[in-house]
Amino acid sequence: MPHIIRQLPSDGTAVYVWFEAMHTRVDILLKSAVQDADALLAVSGEMRGLIERIETAGNCFDPDSELSRFNGLMPGERMLAGDCLYEMLSLCRRYHALTQGFFDVSAGSPGHTPHMLDTMHIEPDGEIWRESDALRLNLSGFIKGFALDRIRVLLGKKGISDAVVNMGNSSIMAIGDVPVKLNDGCLTTSGNPPGRPCQIVNPITGGLVMSPGRVEVASRSGAEGEVLSTVLFAAGADPEYEELLRSRFTIYRITRYF
Repeated sequence: MPHIIRQLPSDGTAVYVWFEAMHTRVDILLKSAVQDADALLAVSGEMRGLIERIETAGNCFDPDSELSRFNGLMPGERMLAGDCLYEMLSLCRRYHALTQGFFDVSAGSPGHTPHMLDTMHIEPDGEIWRESDALRLNLSGFIKGFALDRIRVLLGKKGISDAVVNMGNSSIMAIGDVPVKLNDGCLTTSGNPPGRPCQIVNPITGGLVMSPGRVEVASRSGAEGEVLSTVLFAAGADPEYEELLRSRFTIYRITRYF
């Protein structure tokens, strides 16, 4: 794993590493006043392993992933989900309800309806199954934020309080004494970049959101930030809906670029 090590004027150590994962580049900066470069590199390796496990669970474009296996189940056929996939699907169902259906990881299903996600079943024993053969789940607008939240937990266990994790410049977490000031939170971005095909579906209308621009959300949680930036872009500038989201999520800042 390529990396750069720097000794800081305060006698601390900083390590910068980068690698490819989740169809993008991941950049990680770790700082510590007590842990040496080898220890920080070891933590970086654990972070990479964690990201890769999450990707193996929830990447719908990988035919060997757990999610692809779920998408290929016969109606009524059950599978035991791993911890990561089970938690991601449980959160996606919760956020679907909290956003009044605007966050919908089933939006790309053939013949999608606003109630398509209701055909996904998550059992307390860890089994998951689907009623409809048409149901297809895509976690692309969620998985990076979920990874950031899991990474925050890992860093806490390792005693590292100063870090930046940048996943493709669209999902960023910054904690502690680092150059990126996000109040120990995350910044996520959703939209239609110039020159790239539109990909965000309005799950209520079923059509692609064709508006140019993007929405940035600064929040405590990476997963919630991914949800919020996606639904705010899909829903458009609706003050009442934005106020509803502010009452249900911890939002630091919303910025629109159109």
